[in-house]
Amino acid sequence: MSSKLFKKFVRVHAVDHTAAIDWKDIEDVKRETPNVPWYTGFIIHRDKDKIIIASDYDPIAGDIGNRTIIPTNTIKKIETLFEEK
Repeated sequence: MSSKLFKKFVRVHAVDHTAAIDWKDIEDVKRETPNVPWYTGFIIHRDKDKIIIASDYDPIAGDIGNRTIIPTNTIKKIETLFEEK
């Protein structure tokens, strides 16, 4: 894999499901909302359906690790944290 892929490091804000195993009053549960976590990494691929980011890269093997595939329809915002010119 070419290091040319690692030009843009981003933070992606995307809606994610929320799960819990605790006991709670039903009215409290109705007020709960999904999470919007931050995912960070270099953009590996992006198309109309998804963005794939990875934060780890082995230049000797050419492999990536710690990758995240995020459906486009869950993305709230993408911030560029670093971009190599």
